[in-house]
Amino acid sequence: MAGKNHGYCIIKGRVENLAEIQEMIDSGRKGDIIRTMMHKYGLKPIDAYMFAELVFEKGIPANYDAILEQRDFEVSQRKSCLVHCPRCGSINVEEMVYAPLPYIRREYWYCNRCHYEFDK
Repeated sequence: MAGKNHGYCIIKGRVENLAEIQEMIDSGRKGDIIRTMMHKYGLKPIDAYMFAELVFEKGIPANYDAILEQRDFEVSQRKSCLVHCPRCGSINVEEMVYAPLPYIRREYWYCNRCHYEFDK
């Protein structure tokens, strides 16, 4: 629905008229969009930057909150697939191999945070 909502967009639970943003898009002022989204609409810098990238590619979205929710969901899904330490929960782990002899081999994970070793 981007670009087809006449400049209205849901941001932080409110319907906002982004006519001024459309003017910035038309004149190619990406930096001004980022600053406006941060200062006037209270977006975090990364979210304001993502908004600016999105509007230049697809136009003003009808619901930016939904786009941020989808992004956060996808990030959490990726993080949940990462190996994490069963003791402290850290994802700062690395795969280790202990092979003192050719016929002795142990593969395990090592937590760089709490120094716990755990099996794969």
